[in-house]
Amino acid sequence: MKILALDDEENALKLLTNAIKKCLPSVEIYCFQEANEALEFAKNNQVDVAYLDIEMRTINGISFAKNLKTLNNNLNIIFVTGYSQYTLDAFELYASDYILKPVTSKKIQKSLDNLRKPVIEKSHIRVQTFGNFDVFVNNVSVSFKRKKAKECLAYLVDKHGSGATKKEIAAVVLDMDLYDERGQDLTSKILLELERALKAVNAKQMLVKKHNYYAVDISTFDCDLYDYEKGDVKAINSFHGEYMSQYSWAEYSLIFLNK
Repeated sequence: MKILALDDEENALKLLTNAIKKCLPSVEIYCFQEANEALEFAKNNQVDVAYLDIEMRTINGISFAKNLKTLNNNLNIIFVTGYSQYTLDAFELYASDYILKPVTSKKIQKSLDNLRKPVIEKSHIRVQTFGNFDVFVNNVSVSFKRKKAKECLAYLVDKHGSGATKKEIAAVVLDMDLYDERGQDLTSKILLELERALKAVNAKQMLVKKHNYYAVDISTFDCDLYDYEKGDVKAINSFHGEYMSQYSWAEYSLIFLNK
C-alpha cells in the first residue's frame, strides 16, 4: 500500500506519519508539507490512500483532493483536520473518512479498516530459470509437496504462455509413453498439487486452466528468461550458460539461449 500524507505544519505531519506507521509498520508513506510537491508526486506515482489537512496556507485540502481525484478516481481520500465544518464538502467527494485532530493511531486504524475502496495487495511473483528453476513469492521460495508439480510449472514457463494438454505434460514431464488410466490419474494429481501450491501463496493467477489445457499467464510474474529475451541487461548478465538445470527436457531451449 502506498500512502500520501499532506500537512503544511511540520509537527502535525510528524504526528500523522507516526500514527500511520504504528498501524502499518512496513507501509510506503510519502510525506509533504507543500501541496504542489505532493501533486507532482501523485502525477507520476500510483497512490492508494491520501491523508490531507484541510486548512493550509497555500491551498484548501478540499480543492486539493479534487485535483487528486482527477488523477486517480480510485484514490481513498481521508481528511485530517481540526475543523468540523467541512464534513459535508468531504463526503460530497466520497471521502473514505474525516478525522478530527488530534490524530491517534486508533483513528488511523479505523480509517484504514473502512476504506471506501479497499486496497488489494498483490503478491510479487518472480520466476528464476537460469541455473536451477525456482519460483519466489515476495522473495520466499514456493514449496511444492511433489517435485513433478514444480516441474510442470517449469515446463509451462518454458512454453511462454502457450498451452499444454494433460497428455503432453504426461509425456514430457512425467516421461510417460503410455497415457493410460493410471497415467491420467497421476497427471491429474500432479496438476492439482500445482494448483494447491500456488493458491497457498496467493499466486494462483499464474496458472491458466481450461478443459484439458494448462498454461501460465506471463503478465502475472517477472521472469529472467523473458527479460533476457527482451534484451534486459541485468538478465543477460545473469545468464551463465545454465537453464533449468534439473530438467533434461530444458536442454533444447538451452541450445537457443547459447546461440
